[in-house]
Amino acid sequence: EKDIKEQELILQGFQRENERLVKEAKEHQQRMQQDESRLFHENQRLRADLLAAQDDLQRKNADLAARGPDETARLQRRVEELQHEVELLRAANRDLEAELPTRGSGVVSSELASDAELAQRTHHKVELESMQAKLKWYAENQVRVWLTGV
Repeated sequence: EKDIKEQELILQGFQRENERLVKEAKEHQQRMQQDESRLFHENQRLRADLLAAQDDLQRKNADLAARGPDETARLQRRVEELQHEVELLRAANRDLEAELPTRGSGVVSSELASDAELAQRTHHKVELESMQAKLKWYAENQVRVWLTGV
């Protein structure tokens, strides 16, 4: 009888431990289902974001491919115009420098004209460099677009 009571006590201990473990397993399973559901929804959201980003990139590449040659040609024309204007200003500067020694009292007005001309040449040079940089960027970008096959 004493052995039976001990065995019943042991069985009760096992039963309580088993119930605790079953409860833990159910809680763990429930947490796993919640995490799985959360991850599934997160995955779906990320896929949608990725598709939207890819569509946006394709639209931008198509737009760039469509306007790239026109923009490149426009910038090239502008660069040529500015180069021509720089050449004209250089020629005018050479003429003014040639006249400078022959003008005795006109030195002050020549200096003012020269300063204004220098400022204008500097402005045009900066603008020319900016346009050349833009043209280079557009040309490189166009090559990338053509290489990606858009």
